[in-house]
Amino acid sequence: MPLDTDVDLDGRTFKVQRFFTTPPSKSANVWTFHNEREDTLLTKLKSASAYTIGDLCKKISVGLKTTADGVFIKPMVEDFVNQHGFEKKLVFPLIESHNVNRWHCSWNSQSDLYVLYPHIEQNGKVLPADLDEYPKIKRYLEIHRQQLEARTYIRDSRRQWYEIWVHQSPEDFRQRKIITPDIASYNRFALDENGFFVNGTCYYLILKDTSDLSYYSILGLLNSKVIEYFHKITSGNSLYAKRFRYWTAYISMYPVAKEFFNSTRLTAQLVKNVSRLLNNPTGKERVGMEAENDNLCYQLFDITESEIKEIETTLAIHRLQLPKKGFVT
Repeated sequence: MPLDTDVDLDGRTFKVQRFFTTPPSKSANVWTFHNEREDTLLTKLKSASAYTIGDLCKKISVGLKTTADGVFIKPMVEDFVNQHGFEKKLVFPLIESHNVNRWHCSWNSQSDLYVLYPHIEQNGKVLPADLDEYPKIKRYLEIHRQQLEARTYIRDSRRQWYEIWVHQSPEDFRQRKIITPDIASYNRFALDENGFFVNGTCYYLILKDTSDLSYYSILGLLNSKVIEYFHKITSGNSLYAKRFRYWTAYISMYPVAKEFFNSTRLTAQLVKNVSRLLNNPTGKERVGMEAENDNLCYQLFDITESEIKEIETTLAIHRLQLPKKGFVT
């Protein structure tokens, strides 16, 4: 028999659910457990969708993975870069997870980090830089050569000893893009229009349509409660302290409502509201604008009042940070 109740144990409250669930298809990689209400709502979201986020993106990818952050990233504050006189063509401002706020990134040259990026891009191909053209950077990397050469997988891949392991493309980073932390307790997508490089603690999305209309409306959708609900119910990957992983496989499956393309009125309102949110409104103004963003996205999926209650109750549980609360399914 189905069960949905709260149980108090040793001063803590746990939500306990028992329900019937459908086994995964043979092609499914993950078995996520959904009760009847969740199944019904997920089916509705998918049925109301014309595309997924993955369909609308040119690329969804993790950022840089140097495998030697102590050389390429951690020392790279502005004073360190200037004191060593590093050639600026290979040094770039770097976004890490703590720099990503909902809607926008915050980066300060006095307190945040750069990345030493010993690569260049030629004819669409990323190549190791010729260090002889960057003598001060070469001198610094030679000091750390033993540590860098210890990365045997670099050597086994027949790459230069000073390369970054996952270097991505500088052209990616120079483009307008949306960034999210890899690990977050709620949807925290930000628009980057400053060409920041992105660390491996984050993922980035480059849209096929580079217009304001596309980026603003997609950003509003990504930061909505309805998409956060979809993520937390379908990802099957909850970590400590109510944190979730935001991987390409999860983000690419987010539904994009048919009305997103059919209702110019709703989309125009969404874009206008997001443009206001990008202008750093005050706390009270921001709360109202984010509520309006959620309301517009609910309308795009034709979400009813009872379904809104289901979404917001579920998110309240997943976002709960009080130490005496728990959740067991």
